Amino acid sequence: MVFIRGKVSETSEKSFKLLCDEIIPISEVFNRLANGILIVVDTSRIIEDDVTKIRDTIKKYPGNMPLFIEVRPNGNGTGLMMRSQRYNVAITKDFLTELQNIIGKNNIQIKS
Repeated sequence: MVFIRGKVSETSEKSFKLLCDEIIPISEVFNRLANGILIVVDTSRIIEDDVTKIRDTIKKYPGNMPLFIEVRPNGNGTGLMMRSQRYNVAITKDFLTELQNIIGKNNIQIKS
């Protein structure tokens, strides 16, 4: 599968042309089109072991994508958001899957 960036040009009522500016392999879409990744940490639902697993996962997938972490005390609304000065990551399917297994899908956001 690929992601195609381009324009549609109508040639008639029944047909069109797709003018491709860029074809991106689906595995590269996040790293090419995203502006960062946000990990939300709810202090009421996380244990110390989870924090270690998150850190180890981040270290396992180094890359160029900015990493943001939002700490929500006791799960209340929004919390303190910080950009990591130490780590940037590569957003891959494996990276996202590992994070989801630790903190859940709803606590990970791709920033665009």
